[in-house]
Amino acid sequence: MPWAFGYGILGPGGASDSGKPSVAARRYLDETTGPEKPRVYRNAVILLAPSRDGLDIASRSVRDYLAWEQVRLSLKAQQKDGSVDVARMQTLAINIDKAKGRVPDAIRQAYCTVVTVSDRNKVQAFKINVIEEPHFTIIKNDPRSRVQDSAISAHSCPICQKC
Repeated sequence: MPWAFGYGILGPGGASDSGKPSVAARRYLDETTGPEKPRVYRNAVILLAPSRDGLDIASRSVRDYLAWEQVRLSLKAQQKDGSVDVARMQTLAINIDKAKGRVPDAIRQAYCTVVTVSDRNKVQAFKINVIEEPHFTIIKNDPRSRVQDSAISAHSCPICQKC
């Protein structure tokens, strides 16, 4: 088989929004190793990218957690002197746990944009609703991604009539 299905997860540099695929995402779909070598089977690639707003939220979540950790370090130094009460340290531990617990979900929610080629061979970006299922399962179940578990007939491909 001359091609294979490709599923890629882009970093922050590939951040895209619904209807606005990033330059990096477009390049990944259009090229293999460079502009002189275009990708032939563009419809066999699906990319998961973070949204710009999602990255901002995830970044704030991480900064919030790191700020609570900084407070903990400051209070530990004061605790050696005996000037910090136990209740204050317990409240701090609760706040750290809450902030730490929000980070993974914020990152997971940030990755909500799918970039792929439409049935008209145009690069498209669309938002998915991130739930408890794995991202790929959500993408596969979305008809806009055009992922199929079963074999397709030669007449199914509007691009080349071969695959």
